[in-house]
Amino acid sequence: MNNHFIAYDAYKKLAKRYAEIIDVKPHNAEYERPSFLSLIPDIKGKKVLDAGCGTGSLTEWLVDHGSEVIGVDASPHMLEEAMKRIKYKATLRLHDLREPLSFIEDESIDLVASSLVMHYLENIDYVFKEFNRIIKPGGYFIFSIEHPFSVFIDRPSDNYYNVEPVSFNWDGFTEVPVLVPSYRRPLESYTETLAKSGFCIERLIEPKPTLRFKEQLPDSYERHLINPLFMMIKAKKY
Repeated sequence: MNNHFIAYDAYKKLAKRYAEIIDVKPHNAEYERPSFLSLIPDIKGKKVLDAGCGTGSLTEWLVDHGSEVIGVDASPHMLEEAMKRIKYKATLRLHDLREPLSFIEDESIDLVASSLVMHYLENIDYVFKEFNRIIKPGGYFIFSIEHPFSVFIDRPSDNYYNVEPVSFNWDGFTEVPVLVPSYRRPLESYTETLAKSGFCIERLIEPKPTLRFKEQLPDSYERHLINPLFMMIKAKKY
């Protein structure tokens, strides 16, 4: 595949600073990550795919909790930072999720974990089916996304049900804001695609930021108590 994924250029600009602050940046460390981790079952001795591993923050957590991890990302710049962090503790490789996971055998993975990645994919049907192929029966696919409601409110559309590109200026990583594109899609697109791909949803969470988030960003805290920024789903292969 010759065309880069939608946010390739944005993450080229963000990668280095992203790696430096991802573990302490409030929206990640005190909002998305705690709720995401709460969905992960016991993974000691399990085989996990970190789908869109970025700079390796989640990858490291998965390894530290006893799992054998394969981390993939479509950004060579983010993956370079992950390699610095992870070294030889996990298998990392450059891979675009729009392409087949041909290097992973059928029903060999216990868990696919994907933090804030799926909204960068225009077609999730193929990706979810490929995840189902590699996950063992009874295994899990856990992912977080930009909340469809929040994206629709912030970037109004003529039709909520359309899958459309949207862009947001990220000003929390660099001095100059970076325009980061993604895809807006309705909630039903995720839930129905999961069902058609052989998954059953066990949990759907609309998290709220922690009190430590409030201490650092009080105005943003109040906003996200009434306007969710993230959503996460735990789905089981049946």
